[in-house]
Amino acid sequence: MPKVSVCIPAYNQPELLRKTLNSVITQSFENYEIIVTDDSTDDRVERLIKEFSPNPNIRYYKNEKPKGSPQNWNYAVSLATGEYIKLMHHDDWFENQNSLCEFVRLLDSNPKADFAFSACLAKDLDDTLKFVHKPNPEQIKKLHDNPDILFFGNFIGSPSTTIFRKKIDASFDPKLKWIVDTDFYIRVLCKHKFIYSSSPLLCITTGTAQQVTGECCNNKQVELFEYIYVSGKLKSAFPNFRRIWFFAKLFKKYHILTFKDIYDVDNSRCINAKEVTIALLLNKIIFYGERITQYPRKILRHSSRIMKSKKNIFDLIRLVIAAFVSKKYFYFKSYSQCGEDLIVSYILKNYLKIEFPSYLDIGTNDPVHFNNTYYFYRANSKGVCIEPNPELFKKIKKIRPKDICLNVGIGSKNIKSADFYVLSSDTLSSFSKDEAERLCTLHAQKSEKILKIPVVNINEIIEKYFEKTPNFVSIDTEGMDLEILNAINFLKFRPEVFCIETLTYVEDKSERKINEISSFMKDNGYVIYADTYINTIYVDENAWKKR
Repeated sequence: MPKVSVCIPAYNQPELLRKTLNSVITQSFENYEIIVTDDSTDDRVERLIKEFSPNPNIRYYKNEKPKGSPQNWNYAVSLATGEYIKLMHHDDWFENQNSLCEFVRLLDSNPKADFAFSACLAKDLDDTLKFVHKPNPEQIKKLHDNPDILFFGNFIGSPSTTIFRKKIDASFDPKLKWIVDTDFYIRVLCKHKFIYSSSPLLCITTGTAQQVTGECCNNKQVELFEYIYVSGKLKSAFPNFRRIWFFAKLFKKYHILTFKDIYDVDNSRCINAKEVTIALLLNKIIFYGERITQYPRKILRHSSRIMKSKKNIFDLIRLVIAAFVSKKYFYFKSYSQCGEDLIVSYILKNYLKIEFPSYLDIGTNDPVHFNNTYYFYRANSKGVCIEPNPELFKKIKKIRPKDICLNVGIGSKNIKSADFYVLSSDTLSSFSKDEAERLCTLHAQKSEKILKIPVVNINEIIEKYFEKTPNFVSIDTEGMDLEILNAINFLKFRPEVFCIETLTYVEDKSERKINEISSFMKDNGYVIYADTYINTIYVDENAWKKR
């Protein structure tokens, strides 16, 4: 029987898996087995494994139907026969030839510990060190005292940095995707002791497109459900105030004000009522408090009327407290994905001397979160928001009543309507059938429904709803951006600034910049002012020269 079972749940990317396997078979510690459970969409991993045969230590299993993570992780662990389980993601590898020996030594020399983990090195594909992932001593102390601390941030890291005894008989929760490792660690460490090594024994790959990351990162449906679900598992006699603040921030991020907003994304309603209810109430206070902070002069102007009765005096006190709390703890200057709104504001205000810019937001999606125009809306600017998804449109219209909100699509051809493909992640929905099908393949998306949505030419939108050309145009339409740009009459309409998503995923799961957009903008007299990798900000060259 092997001492260690190295379990590798694989998903495509055979070249990365090759590096992982080579790092295992060259270890100085030799009493191990390698279990590869293949969830890939093709046979490339299977062909790679044949290159390593007839290595008797490798056992390969091809899943008849894709299990997805974490079911594939659990399957690999279930096949293990070793005393210790060493889970390895297919794109991680041992830091040196003695790493596995050091992992085994951690448990062998600490018989009371059933779980161990180490620091790790984060490297990119060319083996360049990006950073060292190492919990600080205070975090390790808190983890010994209360494993629930991981709820607020997983400082243990990837499951690849861990090793544990098979006898703990724990599995990864199949209901989770994003914080599945956090949930696993909390459950295990609540019952079992751990040991930690500050020596980096493992390398993890950074800078590559990951299926789970692409599907879950900043996905409202995933984040809300998973954090509420895991919170419900954490037993406490009284509400945990740190988790209340955590949820209040999370609700603010996704503009959640009622239980209905939660139920819209959490049909199972697995809610820790104490903490979530308090957080919702707090978030309402903060929401209205922020509105008060936007209009301090109006408060002062009407203060004499407000102070006429005791009831109004108490109302004023509550509002002032709410305003203070919101400013102190929850005031975020940027609402964009990577601070694009602050960059655009700097260009417009400091260089082009435009104090209250008008804007056209094509593909608004969420009215606040990861939104390039909400910053300007809060600063009393107005514009037009275009959103084809009817459910999102209702939310935009409710939260941004000063804006003109249109439940239409933008088209370049003379058509009155088009099919809109609603995917399981709202941000990936598109009018492009090819793009929708591609995203379903790349990111394990599901096509929820196909809607017939009215389509309007962009030049008609500008002519009808703007006295002049909008100062700022934000475009994020999942595959339709270049087509929309081609439809703009640049001889007639010249917005000063554009912010356009110029990053896409290609078939091998890697990322690619859409250079065709930058070439098109250059041909039409726009220069690149900034690039946040995901989005590119363009400025009209003539307007820039006149600054």
